[in-house]
Amino acid sequence: MRKGDLRKAAFLETAEELFFTRGYAATTVNDIIASQHCSKGSFYHHFECKLDVLTALCKAHASQARARYLSASNGEMTSLQKMNLLLSALFPVQQAEEKLCGLLIELISAPEGEQVLSVFFETLRVSFLGEYQSLLQALCDEGQAFLPIRGLDELTFAAYQAQCRQLLKLGAEMSLGHPPLPGSASPADILAALRYLMERTLDLPFGSVLITTEAELSDCLSRCAEFARSVRPADQEAEAARTQLSLL
Repeated sequence: MRKGDLRKAAFLETAEELFFTRGYAATTVNDIIASQHCSKGSFYHHFECKLDVLTALCKAHASQARARYLSASNGEMTSLQKMNLLLSALFPVQQAEEKLCGLLIELISAPEGEQVLSVFFETLRVSFLGEYQSLLQALCDEGQAFLPIRGLDELTFAAYQAQCRQLLKLGAEMSLGHPPLPGSASPADILAALRYLMERTLDLPFGSVLITTEAELSDCLSRCAEFARSVRPADQEAEAARTQLSLL
């Protein structure tokens, strides 16, 4: 690895530690630079701003999710087992990504939140969609799935990611202490909807899709929401409360 690449990787490692400890809002570019004992010029040679660091970090974690999937996948697994492994790797509310999940939940109500989420989920899409389509075709060839409509594979992948986004939004509501709105879906409802989406839309065997358990999801999302609550600046907390009142 070249010297410049090593320096960039060091910035990302430092920023990750600071973001995951203090939160995004409470970390400044100067904090990252001070931890690396280098000049501002060195930082701005690699990144335009703090947001640029965060988006690079999200891309790195999306790539790590694919690496974990490839490492765990092996030739002895069935196509259905590989599909469950892939769906779990795509799932943002999991122990392996708990700190990043908490950070994303912190950012949802921030101006840059949508941009960060878009980068993260798009990187996951690029990393996993081809493998998802290949596994679906294998399941069809084995008679375990059915794709009657062209483009259904991409549509179900997009719907899966949309529900994962919704889970992060629920985590953000939890971090603000907001009670669920009447009739709104719970984390368990979304998990059930994801399983229904895959099994019914793709005609997979009933009960075959296993992403996580309700208990694991609830525990992980609660911890992520607590992290977001602990690092959220007081002015953002007050603004979120005013926004909630305006909706009542």
